[in-house]
Amino acid sequence: HPPQYTTLETLKFEFPKRIQIYNSKEIFGKKKQMSDLLKFLHVPKPWNLEVFSPGWHPSHSAAENKAKVPHTSHPSAQEYLASLALGIISTLPDIDDPKLDLDVVSSPEINISSSLPKETEPFLPGKKRVVVGVGTGRCGTSSLVTLLSKQPDTNVTHHPGGDCIEMEWNNNGFVPDEFRRRMLAGLYLYKLRHRDASLVGDAAPWLLPYLEHFIDLDPNVRVVVLQRNRTDTIRSFERWFAKEKRFPWILNSEQTKVPDAEPNRNDKCFPKYNFSFSPPTFETAASRYYDDYYRQVDDLKAKFPKVVQLYDSYEILNNIKLQMELFEFLNIINPKAQFVIDPKATDLAAAITTSRSIQRRNAEIESRARQIFELRKSRALRHQLGKHKQS
Repeated sequence: HPPQYTTLETLKFEFPKRIQIYNSKEIFGKKKQMSDLLKFLHVPKPWNLEVFSPGWHPSHSAAENKAKVPHTSHPSAQEYLASLALGIISTLPDIDDPKLDLDVVSSPEINISSSLPKETEPFLPGKKRVVVGVGTGRCGTSSLVTLLSKQPDTNVTHHPGGDCIEMEWNNNGFVPDEFRRRMLAGLYLYKLRHRDASLVGDAAPWLLPYLEHFIDLDPNVRVVVLQRNRTDTIRSFERWFAKEKRFPWILNSEQTKVPDAEPNRNDKCFPKYNFSFSPPTFETAASRYYDDYYRQVDDLKAKFPKVVQLYDSYEILNNIKLQMELFEFLNIINPKAQFVIDPKATDLAAAITTSRSIQRRNAEIESRARQIFELRKSRALRHQLGKHKQS
């Protein structure tokens, strides 16, 4: 902030329409002040004008306030403001909306409780489309983001920052409750919608526990799930975590049970399990995680069949026809398909199978596939020769 703005009072004098100062006890104890706050924040249809009793105080803990005001559904100031923030986030127009004025926001009245997308509901016009990509990890989500990023007017990322930051799954035994998850989901969507594109989004394994809140808070959310072959995924996890000396599916206090495993800041991005034997193996833990993950995906897909789509990792990254279906699902206009060589292909014929499945073959794609496959073969040969020389 500029150095001349040293106090809230000077800031309020400079921006009288943007800054208001309230007494903590009065704002939660008097309905008039609370109404003024909601009006200042342009909440179009307040649903909770609860006035706390005289015994309530913002400096008290939630438990203390709940004991003094047992009837209240929001026993702490933080929880009340968080619930209020969710309503504001859900009703604000997009930042690039031409009707948006920094001092006067004219938001449409939206019933938050009825904002769940219908099975046949299309994208809401004039609002940004949001795609959330999930999968266990080691399943191709980075390639999915690469594919989507090549499309016009898109801004989709692969968990920027490298870890789950505040969107944690299980932080050494601490699991966010649904209220906190809903609050974090609202803030996450708010950040995504401020990106400069019509289709925005992010992909990360640990977003799974937040998906239902994403869908509930924004009717324009679409979920793309990738599922890689179970055996390939488990083996990939085993190689990856053995290399990093990680075992993220148990608490830090139990890391000593696994040889060479060390606590890592990214362990909070995974769920935790209790194993009846010691030490648990990578294969057993990864198998349990894989099965549990897609069991939750199946439940979500059954609940939101037109919002959640599940794709086989190898198919979606190598089948142009399936990619076109994905683009249609996300309402991408004039998409650009991407041909990716099947990593399991053992010869050129298998590598270009997907292009043969298209009625009108694309010579340029097939030529490029041939070049990539030959390059891959030469690299594999050099790798084998290097290993032979070492032995």
